[in-house]
Amino acid sequence: MYAGTLAEFEKRWNSFKICFGETTDPIKYLEKAWISHKELLILCWANQFLHLGSHVTSRVEGAHITLKNYLDNSLGDLLVVKEKLLLQSTSSCIKSENK
Repeated sequence: MYAGTLAEFEKRWNSFKICFGETTDPIKYLEKAWISHKELLILCWANQFLHLGSHVTSRVEGAHITLKNYLDNSLGDLLVVKEKLLLQSTSSCIKSENK
């Protein structure tokens, strides 16, 4: 969750719980599986540590989001996907050559 402060996190989390109901199974799941680890996942805590701008847990996830940004949406046919993949890989090669 992109909450820059503890107060912002609390406000957003409380609004989310009100919207979905505090005692529903999805809220219980989120509290048990994810919110219990909020210090590792929520931006206001994560920014206390040196992460050099990396907000994902692996390089694969970073590559995945980069690719998704190039694809824009899931409505393209295979030719459009192929062209965008080539565009993304060409762009990546050019960026790495320029470093």
